Amino acid sequence: MSEIQFICVDCQELFMEETDKNCCTCGGLLIIKPIKSTFNDEWIDSENRTMWKYYRALSVQANQREWEKVSLGEGDTALEKLDSDNQHIFLKLENSLPSQSYIDRCSVLLVTKLLENAIQNILITETTCMSLSVAKYAKHAQIACELALPEDSSRELVNTYKYEGVRVSD
Repeated sequence: MSEIQFICVDCQELFMEETDKNCCTCGGLLIIKPIKSTFNDEWIDSENRTMWKYYRALSVQANQREWEKVSLGEGDTALEKLDSDNQHIFLKLENSLPSQSYIDRCSVLLVTKLLENAIQNILITETTCMSLSVAKYAKHAQIACELALPEDSSRELVNTYKYEGVRVSD
C-alpha cells in the first residue's frame, strides 16, 4: 500500500503525508492525490473480531501493532432484524460500542496514530461525543488528556470527562 500524498492544485508539486503545509510555496492549495486503490481479501485478518481485522488496509504501521494497546473491542457490531414483517431490514446496534457510538472507530484510529507518533499529551477544546470518545481511548492508551472548558460548564459534564481520566481546566 502506498503512502498518502498531497498534490498542489496549481503547480502539481507532490508532498508526502508528513507535510505540515496547507499550501504549496507557489500559493496553491494542497489536496490528496488520487491513487488507484485495490482491496485484497488477504488483507483481512479473519481471526480478529474487531475493526482491526482490516488493519492492513488502515493507515497504521502494521509492524508496531499499536492498536492492540488502544482497542476496547470496537467494531463487529451486531445486526438484528427489524421485526418478523421486515425480514430484509436489519438494524446495526452501534450502541454496543464502548462509548455507545460509531465514533469509537474514528477515535481508536486517531489515538493509535497518536501512539505511533509518540504523542503523549492531548488537549481537547470542545465537548462533543467525539471528544469524549477520544478521551476514553486516550485514557486506555495512557495518553495524558486535558480539556479546556468554559467557566459556565455544567458540573455533570465536568464529572463525565473527569471519569474518563481527563484533566479539566477552566
